[in-house]
Amino acid sequence: MKRTTTITGASAVAIAIACIPDAAQGQTAAETAVMNLLSGKTPITAEAAIISDKSEVKVKAEQEAKVKAEQEAKAKAEQEAKAKAEQEAKAKAEQEAKAKAEQEAKAKAEQEAKAKAEQEAKAKAEQEAKAKAEQEAKAKAEQEAKAKAEQEAKAKAEQEAKAKAEQEAKAKAEQEAKAKAEQEAKAKAEQEAKAKAEQEAKAKAEQEAKAKAEQEAKAKAEQEAKAKAEQEAKAKAEQEAKAKAEQEAKDKAEQEAKIKINVPSPAELSMPERILSKPGVLLYTSAGEEKSENYLPNYSILEIISRENGRIQVQTPGGKGLKGWVKEGDCLPWKHQMVVQFANPNGRSRTLFFAGKEEALRYAAMNPNEREVALRPAYENIEKNQPVADKAIVACEPEGWATMKSNFYLMPIVEFTDEQSETASEFNMSAIKVSAVTENAARSSEPLTAKNMTLDLVFVMDLSRSMGPLKDQVLKTIRQIAEATSGNPNFKDSMIHFGLWGYRDDMKACPGIEYLTHDYTAEGLQPAAEFVKTLEQAKETRIDSVDYAEDVLAGMKDAIEKTRWREGAARAIILIGDAPGREPGKTDPFSRRKDKPVGTAAEMGTNEIRGLADEHRVTVGTAYVNVPRYKEHLPIARQQFDALATGANKRATAILNMGKVGDFDNFEREVISWLTAQTMVSSQGGGEIKAETKGEKFAQALFQNARVHWISEAHKVGVTNEMSGWVLDKDLKDPALDSVIPCVLLNRQQLDSVRSILQNVVDAGMSAKGNSTAFFTALQTMVLTAGKNPDMLNDISKLADSRFIPTFLKDLPYRSKVLAMTNEYWQSMQQDEQDEFISNAQNKLKFYKAVYDNLDLWMKPDESCDESQMLTPIPLDQLP
Repeated sequence: MKRTTTITGASAVAIAIACIPDAAQGQTAAETAVMNLLSGKTPITAEAAIISDKSEVKVKAEQEAKVKAEQEAKAKAEQEAKAKAEQEAKAKAEQEAKAKAEQEAKAKAEQEAKAKAEQEAKAKAEQEAKAKAEQEAKAKAEQEAKAKAEQEAKAKAEQEAKAKAEQEAKAKAEQEAKAKAEQEAKAKAEQEAKAKAEQEAKAKAEQEAKAKAEQEAKAKAEQEAKAKAEQEAKAKAEQEAKAKAEQEAKDKAEQEAKIKINVPSPAELSMPERILSKPGVLLYTSAGEEKSENYLPNYSILEIISRENGRIQVQTPGGKGLKGWVKEGDCLPWKHQMVVQFANPNGRSRTLFFAGKEEALRYAAMNPNEREVALRPAYENIEKNQPVADKAIVACEPEGWATMKSNFYLMPIVEFTDEQSETASEFNMSAIKVSAVTENAARSSEPLTAKNMTLDLVFVMDLSRSMGPLKDQVLKTIRQIAEATSGNPNFKDSMIHFGLWGYRDDMKACPGIEYLTHDYTAEGLQPAAEFVKTLEQAKETRIDSVDYAEDVLAGMKDAIEKTRWREGAARAIILIGDAPGREPGKTDPFSRRKDKPVGTAAEMGTNEIRGLADEHRVTVGTAYVNVPRYKEHLPIARQQFDALATGANKRATAILNMGKVGDFDNFEREVISWLTAQTMVSSQGGGEIKAETKGEKFAQALFQNARVHWISEAHKVGVTNEMSGWVLDKDLKDPALDSVIPCVLLNRQQLDSVRSILQNVVDAGMSAKGNSTAFFTALQTMVLTAGKNPDMLNDISKLADSRFIPTFLKDLPYRSKVLAMTNEYWQSMQQDEQDEFISNAQNKLKFYKAVYDNLDLWMKPDESCDESQMLTPIPLDQLP
């Protein structure tokens, strides 16, 4: 153990002096140690005390030896020692002050460190407490969830046990009842057997007694039946003879009616020339009037009566509206009455209006990537309702689908150029100058959504023998939809209604086939639950057709025109069949039967049926079920079914394989499920459901086309007068798609005139077919027979050059076999080519009749016009 000795007084000073070296050598370690001792910083240990003792002895010896000599020096030494002591005291004081400052700084640092440590400890404690609380809450929630799950499992187990007990009790009761019933049945059987034996014995005697009487009665009945059969056969023969006579009379009357050709009068053939008034045009009461305050509506449709002194006398078509004079330069010639309609916008970009033809063709000539980059800023600004920086673009097609029949407007073609852009793709673009005319220029700020949309979905199905399994699958799917939606509080029965049309084949050629077309929902379209019962009543025929083809077009025509569509609902048809349809005047090319049915009861071709669907605003999707053993029919069927699907740019079509397990089943389920779900979501203002499978994508295309029709009707989408300029007839982003569709705007009187002329052409072709009679000779003969002027056909090279054709059909920018017909061309045609020419013309006639007879398809440009002046746009491909 170390000992500590404390040295005080003079001894300590002596030790300190002894240890101090020369001042020149600086402060030594010993000096520092002494200073520390003096200041009290370092205690003196045992070892230090020994050294101190030795130093003291040495000093004493030296002092005794030098007492006398150093007497005088002593005072000086003491004085120096005193100074040194004062110096050391001063150093000690400074050192103590410094130590005190360091101690205080250290204390302060320790205090701050302590405070920081306490703060961190507090934060850590709070964090640990929070984590612990969360952990306890989580554990509690898990415990409660576990308890709830156990409780539910227990309840479920009890319920299952109860159900099992009830089921066992029910089974036991049924078993006992069955045993009792068997026992009673056995007793009853024994009793009946006994009674029967007695009865048979009695009956045998009676039977023998009655045998003779029955034999006599039988002979009498046979004689009466024979007489009745002879009478019925005679009546049937008389009825057939009567029917044959009536048919012959009818055929004769039709033939006579054809001979009495309807040749349009010169007034009909020289239809009044039409013009369009420019903006700000004044109407004068006379050719000489100088002042007027009567302004015409912009781009009014006017008929020219006469011309005088730079003025034109005009009237509204039919002469029942305004009448007066306008200045010659205030109107635009409108010789062909051509307009454009926007193509179905589904799948394409919005049409842009350019300031000039050159600007439009410049964009058209770009390669696709260059054009996409150039137009991207414009489309981005359009989507944001911001001005377009490119001054070449003056307007844009409105959002939605602006159709004349939803919100009447005119977009007349005032200039048309055959000049086409040399694009990098195979699709050239033509530029068309249009001037938008509408009285409903203001656009609603309401978003164009499908909220409150309802859908009418009609199946048009082949219900011949081969289609039984497919019909059953549709029934199964509809039933599942009905069950799923019946308990859904968000689904209302009004959202989607179903209908069914069945089609088969020619009833004369296929006795027992029951019908050609049949509407199973003739009383009105039905919600899913009710439609299930209707589907259960629909049965496929058990009679085979005479060949593979069926009358698809007859089924489609009746469904489009005769379905009881709901007011305000979107209209959609899904065509399902496993055989191609019959085309007018043709038979199944693969038929091996002698009694081949010719043509279709619809008397229209595929193109005309699709046009009829467009006129009635019906969206059509087609699904062809390919049967592998009849694969030779697939190319014809694919062409027909694709052509029947509506939607210029994005259509719903599918080819399904009967030989592939589940192909049709999955497709039909996906289509109906997606449509039902999407209709519910859209009716509540929601967005579009994602489509991934083949059936869902088919349903999506069908729904999108129906949706743009519905939005067009519901929101009255229109155009503004600013939408005037040059447009391109193809989509700028995808030139394979149409952007606008050129049409001729005809009134009912003009369409009737076109019908009359085309009927004359058909009759002339029928007369000239199969013999050396020239086409024009036959037509002139008919004109002469009708008492008309045959000069209208003299000295012409082709039909279009004659006065037989009205001016609004001449020089239209499309190719027409009818208008291009010449004697030489007719005589050069083979028999089948002449037949096809006549058949195509007859298809057009049936289409014109269907449009002419349905007043719902016509529009009134103003309230003053009568039925004859109502208008409808006829696409160029539907003209003769």
